[in-house]
Amino acid sequence: MSTNVLVHSETQGDLPSTEYEVFSFGPYKLFSAQRLLERSGHPVKLGGRAFDILMLLVRHAGEVVTHRQIHTTVWAGLIVDGGSIRFHMSALRKVLGGTQLSCEYVVNIPGRGYCFVAPVTSLPAASPAAKRNPDTSPRAAAHGLPPVLERMVGRQKAIHDISSELLAERFVTIVGPGGIGKTTVAVGVGHSFFAQFPGPVQFVDLGSVRESSQVAAAVAIAIGLQIRTEDPVPSILAALRTCQMLLIFDSCEHVLDQVAPLVEQIFACASEVFILATSREPLGAEGEHVFRLQPLRIPLEGAIITASELIEYSAIELFLERVQAGGSRIELNDANVETVIAICRRLDGMALAIELAASRVQAYGLRKTADLLGHQFSLLWPGRRTALPRHQTLMATLDWSYNLLSPAERRLLYRLSVFIGAFDLEGVMVVTQAPANFLELEGNADLSSLVAKSLVVAESSGERTCYRLLDTTRNYGLGKLAESGEMEEANRQHARYYERVLIRHAQIEQGTGEWPRALASNLNDIRAAMSWALSKDGDVSLGVRLAAYSTSLWLGLGLLPECRDRMKQAVSVADHSEATIEEKMLIQMALGSTVMFTVGLGEAFRTSWTSVLSLAEEIDDKQHQLNAYLALWAQQIRALNAGEALMLARRCDAVARKFGKAGPKAMALWMLGLCEHHTGRYESAKRHLEDALLSEDDADRMLQLRHFGHDRRVDALGVLSNTFWMLGRTADALETSAMAVAEARQLDYPIPLCIALSWHCFNLYVIGAEWSEVERHAVTLIEHSRHHGIEAYQGFGICLQALSGKSEVDAEETASIVASGIKMLVRGQYTAFNPIFQADAALALAEAGLRIHAETLFATMLKEDRNPDHWCIPEIVRIKGQLALSRGNNKEAENCFKMSIDSAVRHGSLAWQLRSANSLAALWINEGRQDLVYDLLGPLVALFKKGIVSRDLQRARALLKSLTLASNSSLADSPNTNGLGEN
Repeated sequence: MSTNVLVHSETQGDLPSTEYEVFSFGPYKLFSAQRLLERSGHPVKLGGRAFDILMLLVRHAGEVVTHRQIHTTVWAGLIVDGGSIRFHMSALRKVLGGTQLSCEYVVNIPGRGYCFVAPVTSLPAASPAAKRNPDTSPRAAAHGLPPVLERMVGRQKAIHDISSELLAERFVTIVGPGGIGKTTVAVGVGHSFFAQFPGPVQFVDLGSVRESSQVAAAVAIAIGLQIRTEDPVPSILAALRTCQMLLIFDSCEHVLDQVAPLVEQIFACASEVFILATSREPLGAEGEHVFRLQPLRIPLEGAIITASELIEYSAIELFLERVQAGGSRIELNDANVETVIAICRRLDGMALAIELAASRVQAYGLRKTADLLGHQFSLLWPGRRTALPRHQTLMATLDWSYNLLSPAERRLLYRLSVFIGAFDLEGVMVVTQAPANFLELEGNADLSSLVAKSLVVAESSGERTCYRLLDTTRNYGLGKLAESGEMEEANRQHARYYERVLIRHAQIEQGTGEWPRALASNLNDIRAAMSWALSKDGDVSLGVRLAAYSTSLWLGLGLLPECRDRMKQAVSVADHSEATIEEKMLIQMALGSTVMFTVGLGEAFRTSWTSVLSLAEEIDDKQHQLNAYLALWAQQIRALNAGEALMLARRCDAVARKFGKAGPKAMALWMLGLCEHHTGRYESAKRHLEDALLSEDDADRMLQLRHFGHDRRVDALGVLSNTFWMLGRTADALETSAMAVAEARQLDYPIPLCIALSWHCFNLYVIGAEWSEVERHAVTLIEHSRHHGIEAYQGFGICLQALSGKSEVDAEETASIVASGIKMLVRGQYTAFNPIFQADAALALAEAGLRIHAETLFATMLKEDRNPDHWCIPEIVRIKGQLALSRGNNKEAENCFKMSIDSAVRHGSLAWQLRSANSLAALWINEGRQDLVYDLLGPLVALFKKGIVSRDLQRARALLKSLTLASNSSLADSPNTNGLGEN
């Protein structure tokens, strides 16, 4: 009979290479075809054997490459001793040590081989994809990098020089006055990096950040980091520590005090992160290299320039190009050359000012434009001689342009300045209080005019057109808005517009979970609207409504501390507003959810959700009653208060049945199933969990995911997978937990993947998979949870990683690592697995001969365990027996093993029963009571179906086989008594 044994086999030999392989790690690039190693673009001398070893390790990055694999690949057909491998490995380490980071590349695995542990990016050379047009790169769009201009005038050399300096120094700040083109150049550098840089390019737009405290949040959003702490900087640094990427910080000048220390820390701790910043002044941070962006090139004063030579100057080239783009044509001749030069010179070669001036040529002609330009500069800011000339020049251009507008255009411009980011035509109509037929009136012509005059930027994506004001234009407009006396009304209309947007998105796209990301670009406008509405001069009722309908936005973007604080503010004034009970419930739900992940499941959490339940019962809102029961149940189940949790699950089930909808019924069944699993009622748990999965309503499930960031289907699959293992269905267990992981990866939320990886990793551990297989999933769990700041699951992964590798490391170290993981689980108030983790660590200590340490740890576990009859009690009692056995007390050990078996039978856990039976059988064999073993193990083994064989089942079969062999040997050695032998 053939069986499938769960093992993780090592790769034999090397993988076949493609013709041109290129690998990137840290500052290195490895070229297979050229047999070349480069560091920061410079060749590194490396011997042939050392190169072959490095190539082998890199191709198998993250895996253990055995000494045998190295020998058969690098010295095929030759006989060499272990010293040869050590010699060439030493040479390789010496080369990689040139960066003082060799420990981060190759790790020695004692007794097994070596592992290349640094992140590796494969860059196939000469790939057609590598030659794509960077301006339209979908990768650029995916990382928020604005599109590069179709034609960039006069900045090619600057982009080349900045790129070279950035590659060499890692940290460059482009410094120059407003309007000179810093952002344009930075975007150009970002796109140029796609052709030569293996990592992602992330664009952090700080120009739209209104409050300095939001700088770190803007960085976290850009790199996809879930914020769960008051200070996200440590999480940002941890996430970037092993990353290779280019971070572009745009428009830093107004938040220098916050940006400088953050960038300095990133530069110091993340050696593979390259930093490009733009600012009107240097950041003053350690490691910064300043690149002062010069104005576009203009002729020197007094130089004699002909019409044919004029185009060689980039400022003039830009001016002429923008004039032509505006619908005008200038026939250059020696007569008008001086006029063109005068315009560009007066504008100091500033790109923005040049574009604004060029937009006026069609209306006023070249000569009149020059005259108006000079006039406006001479009248700007009389008496202010201390302002920088370039700053005066830019503001003069804006002032001049504004004075050329009609009264209607002026009002439209300053009303639009209330927007921080991009806005659509509906936003224009709301903020300006335009009539419904706005598109048919002159108002729409005014908007088109502002776009044509470069005062409003229009950006199209597919069929949607958005508008925005340049930062300097917006700041100028805000001044005019304040002068007009319309500031309060503009802020009110701005807030009403975003109330409308939030309600619409919540209603239309509530089933997709995508809308939080869709509104990420409006985040600063929504912040501003809420801040104004909840201020003393605002509109409290409007502010409470904004808070209520923005809850999913904060949760979806992972801005949990900010969400908690804004909901607290809204709760404090909700009773003085016109908010409905439904809106108050939404706010309390968000507050409770964020408190759970940022503070813990304490009294504040219970207060919020008890309030939700009371409000829901007041208006007989069964949906929100269900949500409240779910949250209060989660608090009890995580605290191992199984009786209270089961009571709440049953109440939830009763409400769900009255509600009559499939989704709530499925939720209640899942809650019941999880309670039953945690209290060892496996058959009932299996029935409820399978029913929950079969009756699920995806729309309702996704709505819950948006509200809580938690997916009940993934959780149900995870719990069901372990239930299958308990019932002896090993193959079903692994298949189901693998399905949970696969489905969790499809969701754009971090918590479901944490849950799925935890169950899958735990199943692999208890089934007895190879250490490398368990470790691989545990490391994934640790890194994912660390990246998103979810400490409890990080602790879970740390415990499993240590316990699965306990045969590879010192037992005391294993116990110490487990203790650190337990602390994280306790802080995260997720203690359901603590008893079994601590008991396993105690067993490891006992097996290493550290009996006193083992007994102390086990006693501590028993003292802290609050649940006398939970799901892992049979294993706890079995380990107690193993500890008794280690101190020679066979009688106590036998009693413990029998009690464990009885407990497993009572729970219906075939898996725990078999494990304890193995321990008892081994004891009986050692005591010479082999005759009892067949009756103990034989019937149990027969209950397991064909398929994947766990380590416990392997051991049971091995014990039975050893008894059979011993019995046959005994019969062969005994005298013949059947009369068939020799006389």
